Amino acid sequence: MNPFKRYDIRGIYPYELNEEFAFSLGGAVVSFLKGKKLVIGRDGRTSSNSLFSSLVEGIISCGCDVIDIGRCSTPQFYFEIYNGTADGGIMITASHNSKEFNGFKICGPNAKPIFEDNGWDKIQKLMDEDLKFNEKGHVLVKNFFNEYVKYFSKFKKTINKKIRILVDCGNGMGITEVKALEKLYPNIQFETIFPIIDGSFPNHECNPVKKENLRKLLEEMRIKKYDLGFALDGDSDRVVCVTSSGFVIPSDVLIAILAGEVCVEGDKVGYEVRTGTSVVEEIQKKFVPKIYPSGHALIKQGMIKDNCIFAGEKSGHYFYQKFHYCESVLYTMMVLMNVEDLDKKAKEIISRKYSLEEKNYVVKDKNGVLSLIEKEFSSNKILKIDGLSVYGKSFFFNIRKSNTEDLVRLNIEGDSKKIVDLVLEKIEKIIS
Repeated sequence: MNPFKRYDIRGIYPYELNEEFAFSLGGAVVSFLKGKKLVIGRDGRTSSNSLFSSLVEGIISCGCDVIDIGRCSTPQFYFEIYNGTADGGIMITASHNSKEFNGFKICGPNAKPIFEDNGWDKIQKLMDEDLKFNEKGHVLVKNFFNEYVKYFSKFKKTINKKIRILVDCGNGMGITEVKALEKLYPNIQFETIFPIIDGSFPNHECNPVKKENLRKLLEEMRIKKYDLGFALDGDSDRVVCVTSSGFVIPSDVLIAILAGEVCVEGDKVGYEVRTGTSVVEEIQKKFVPKIYPSGHALIKQGMIKDNCIFAGEKSGHYFYQKFHYCESVLYTMMVLMNVEDLDKKAKEIISRKYSLEEKNYVVKDKNGVLSLIEKEFSSNKILKIDGLSVYGKSFFFNIRKSNTEDLVRLNIEGDSKKIVDLVLEKIEKIIS
């Protein structure tokens, strides 16, 4: 399968992408960006070091310098681009995918994403060309941690109360963000589970959106009575929040809560197609809502176009204009640590509707299934921004094709469980 997905590159190593692929990609990105200096970061996956070596060799063979920032989170990678002088960069990661995967996220200046809509076809063509130059580039190894902490200290609010926070790093890059938190808040007690970076992910899959991956975090919070809990994904650009009562706040609900903390009345706040109507109604109280397709690159593209201050995705990505529209798990945690009555606010929003956890279905004829579902619900308002978003009088659902996996994803919300069950029954009858 082609590892070039909608907004990043992912595939099973070494079958769908390997060192040869990385070398060719490096040279192609240099040529595409006409870059003189690129930031290269990598996560802790077992294949990342080997892919890094080949990627760098491909880049410097084309006369471009490399800023090697080592193992880092994806938000730290973005930071080094928008806070420095690089022409762009490549992050080696497969994000939340399981251990057999790896991949690449590509950015231009100011960490603007390069993806299917603005470069994939040209980069793939360039990968087939011999792009070696007479002069080689150089590799600069950079430790940016202190600079990173100093930058985010500008956004720190003093926390006078004593709180204890537990973070599940999932054996991914989350520990690098926790270390920054510890520097910023020396008076707060941070504890971690699975902090050792291990690309085999021996304790659980590095996807915090799946409830089964939160078992240890919830158990430790219940036993030791922490005030707040966070779970991060493999490259730490996604975060899930758990309150002191053990309530896992739905990631779309956090969009409304975070907007209330980081935006002022009248600001534009973005959400993606899967977001529930209860969250949209909360956003509308003070802000101008903007709806976007799912996917980090597509949301960032929309935010830039609309001059959007903040946006969130149901998968746990949160984007900030002041960070060049990039995710910042560090800043998101800093904000949530300061929210009063977080548990109460989240439960109040979620209590307005009954929602079903996202369901995934393996479907051979995705377009055919979506067409039949559209016909079945044609009497309702339907948006086709990303899949089908269907708005009935007493229900809402979105069904869309996954951009990274061979699945269709379904999210349903309604005025009652009975209504949701009836809608689900109709949809599953079509899918089956």
